[in-house]
Amino acid sequence: MKNKNCGDIKDLEERLACLQEKYEDLTNQLEQERLSGMISDETWSYQELLTERQFVKKQIDLVKKRIIGREKFLSPKKQTDTIEVGKCVRLQNHTGSLEVCLVSVDDANPSEGHVTAESPIGKAIEGKKIGDEIKVSLPKGEIPYIIEKFI
Repeated sequence: MKNKNCGDIKDLEERLACLQEKYEDLTNQLEQERLSGMISDETWSYQELLTERQFVKKQIDLVKKRIIGREKFLSPKKQTDTIEVGKCVRLQNHTGSLEVCLVSVDDANPSEGHVTAESPIGKAIEGKKIGDEIKVSLPKGEIPYIIEKFI
């Protein structure tokens, strides 16, 4: 498992299983080397294994968060009048209209109007209601919109 690149796996559950297996393998390697007496906490290869295991742990945590986020996005939602992940709206201003959907990171595609809550438009619309006036902050300045309707 040591050389397997779990990051190449697209399915989140499969990637998580791969990373968890890799983490377990690294833990076992660390324990075997410690018990063999040939390695100590100061040994460079031991530190390298510890660093790799910490990195894999961070990847595991990140994939778990992405799975939770996707499950929240896919789960049936109670009907609310606020804009949240999974909802699409039409924005209107003096230059025309813009249709956007607030989506998870995995589903983001700005060219199709699928934006995350971390994007400038997402930050401006998340938690807002139909009729609210918003300002989208961009490097060239703020662009005002009115949230016209759900689509």
